[in-house]
Amino acid sequence: LALDPLAGAATGREALAQARRLQPDVVIVSHHLPDEDGLLLTYRLRAVADPPAVLLYARDEDPVLVVAATIAGANGLVSGHPDAGELHYAVRWLANGGWWMPEVPPTVLGRLTTRLGTQDKLIFRALLHGVRPAYVARVLGITDRWLEARRWAILQKLRGLL
Repeated sequence: LALDPLAGAATGREALAQARRLQPDVVIVSHHLPDEDGLLLTYRLRAVADPPAVLLYARDEDPVLVVAATIAGANGLVSGHPDAGELHYAVRWLANGGWWMPEVPPTVLGRLTTRLGTQDKLIFRALLHGVRPAYVARVLGITDRWLEARRWAILQKLRGLL
């Protein structure tokens, strides 16, 4: 894992511009940004050409946030005060195509799916099991654009619960 390019950004807008310009393998995103939340930035980062893996950082671990991060397209989530070793390992893992998400209790998943329509439940479950969005769209017989609209709608519902 090369650490070039290594950059920082103070806002979501700045981070998105740098990600487009530098094309990093992994981006670490804070859930709390001054101009938008990290979920929206994650969603936008995953939509750029050759998207980076996204590791979302949050102060507190929240199962709803884990689900929302997954729907937004994050590849991993760390919370609390991870030590440098854990953070380094997570970044390397994501750079190699790995997944770094905490487990979500089935009761939380059940509670969240009751808020969704039939098609959104299928999308929700597939994405939570790591199925790539393009494959989800193909299996459900929907366009990539419609899938993105549904992911956005699901993400907005989840953000309302945080």
